[in-house]
Amino acid sequence: MKASIKTVDTTVCRPKKIKKVGAIDNKNRHEFPVNSFLLEGRLDPDNWQSYSIKIKEQIGIFKEQQNYTDIHCYISGYTRLTLEIVKWCNYFGIGFGAYHYNPELEEKYSLQKILACRCYIKEKKSFGNISTRKVLGTMKRHEMPVDDYFLPVKAVDPDNIEQYELPIANKALEIKKQGYKAIDLYITGFYKITLMIIKYCRLNQLGLNAYHYDMEKELYLMQTVL
Repeated sequence: MKASIKTVDTTVCRPKKIKKVGAIDNKNRHEFPVNSFLLEGRLDPDNWQSYSIKIKEQIGIFKEQQNYTDIHCYISGYTRLTLEIVKWCNYFGIGFGAYHYNPELEEKYSLQKILACRCYIKEKKSFGNISTRKVLGTMKRHEMPVDDYFLPVKAVDPDNIEQYELPIANKALEIKKQGYKAIDLYITGFYKITLMIIKYCRLNQLGLNAYHYDMEKELYLMQTVL
């Protein structure tokens, strides 16, 4: 019998109004079935602050001026970009879902829902000092400065991603019950798993910092997400 996972759709007080948008308009990499994009052109890894400001401004317009409750975003594999979009959706209390390309489907894309929208006013939360933060890796795909993982495996089955949802949900709940307030997550680039982890951190009210490895600088760069 297949185990089920109960989730709570938080406070949807008005009819859903969904904005479909592409993460980035880069036709050399992907073409998406939308005309609206958060960013355009090729990404410059040294220009993230500028990208973050643009994404924040656009999502703020979607929520506060155009009254969208959710964003469904066509993503292109840029993990750090995707997490920046999630960060500002969470900040504004707008729902977030990611469209992943799947050539086997007639419609070519499958939707992964990550954040439920919130109707209450956004507020800043303090997730405490380092002693209240749990350090983990997403999975054992690469060597990382951690001794615990959400998934203690070296590879996942991309055609059956749903099988990992229950272990991730249980791990997030376990961390919450242990008294941690936030997670420092070393990620591997497998963004479907990363987004699933974000979903259950949010449901358990856990803060999250993502650590991306920069091959040129040979160090991990931190990105605050939740």
